[in-house]
Amino acid sequence: MRDDESTGETTMTEERITHIKMADGTLAPVEYLTEESQQPEYVRKLARSAREASRAAIRRLLDKGIPAVFVKGKDLIRLYPDGHEEVIKENLIP
Repeated sequence: MRDDESTGETTMTEERITHIKMADGTLAPVEYLTEESQQPEYVRKLARSAREASRAAIRRLLDKGIPAVFVKGKDLIRLYPDGHEEVIKENLIP
């Protein structure tokens, strides 16, 4: 995304973001980590906690008889309480 200074609108572009403007106006560099092993321990713990919370929320929905929708691989999936899965959209994530 990129802010258009003349209109104030944000648009999507194919370029990678290299800096983020902080609240105080300074620019902070963006680092892209590709391998999980390159991520700091706190990021791995946070990702693990998020996965566990997501799975618990899905279980609660299914226990109440409500289908859950989530991303699996690159596809958007609806999981029904009886266990069958429906692919809502394939290749959601490029």
